[in-house]
Amino acid sequence: MVLLKLNGVGESHESGSGDHIFLRPWKLYDVLWDICLLENQLPFFFLEKLFELYPTNCTILELTFELLKVVWTNWVKEDSREKTNSFGVLHFVDFIRKCLQPTEQHLPAKKTSFSSAPTAMELHQSGVKFKNPERNSLFDIRFNDGILEIPQLTIDDHTEILFRNLLAFEQCHHMFGDKFVSNYVTFIGCLVRAPNDAKVLAHNENLKNMLNSDEAVSNLFYNLDKENVISGNSFCWGVCEDLNSHCRKPRHKWKATLKQVNFNNPWTVISVGAATFLLVLTVIQTVCSILQL
Repeated sequence: MVLLKLNGVGESHESGSGDHIFLRPWKLYDVLWDICLLENQLPFFFLEKLFELYPTNCTILELTFELLKVVWTNWVKEDSREKTNSFGVLHFVDFIRKCLQPTEQHLPAKKTSFSSAPTAMELHQSGVKFKNPERNSLFDIRFNDGILEIPQLTIDDHTEILFRNLLAFEQCHHMFGDKFVSNYVTFIGCLVRAPNDAKVLAHNENLKNMLNSDEAVSNLFYNLDKENVISGNSFCWGVCEDLNSHCRKPRHKWKATLKQVNFNNPWTVISVGAATFLLVLTVIQTVCSILQL
């Protein structure tokens, strides 16, 4: 009924004085959260049969997309239409999962076992630069030439609920498939193990923290990753290997320390430059004195 009213079928929600959903503040959002809980799912084929009873120019997929992209702009993006149209959708939770499906093609990992990624602070101390690429899918993660690209994830009071429903659905229905939501949670959980890690990602706009603290973010991913089952063909396992390889090279840490500690403000740079200039002048003067002898 919510989808039909939003499409203008039936009584207008602007004129319905007895409407308990559209005319009550924030009630529509409460209903949307309820219909996206795994235990409240109805098969899409059942809803499609109901839609055949009403005259409408839109399909249920089109109406669902228009509805959810307003509430979860970070999860359901415009370019996700093709993903939902190309594959059969089981229900609302499956719809959101398909919208999140990675579009990037990643090289397979060299190892068959999962290699934990360094934390965000460890990567920062090894000179890795973080970038928000503003790509279509949250899961289009890439690491190249010392730059780790992670699309921004907004974390608010409902993020944990949505993730838990997606994780539960994957564990039940994609046991032997690509559990890319489960893999993503584990990957971000590796990066964010402490409040300082969350602060690094938030500073670089990879995370938008709407919670009360950075500690709440690290606790959220710690709790989500408990008993989380991942797949062996993850889209980000190759990224984990590359990050570990980058951090194992001492020269990256030396360069990062030089920039972050010794050149962390313009006055330090000016002082070093002046000292270098005086040293060069002293060497030139010494050489000239030797040549005159």
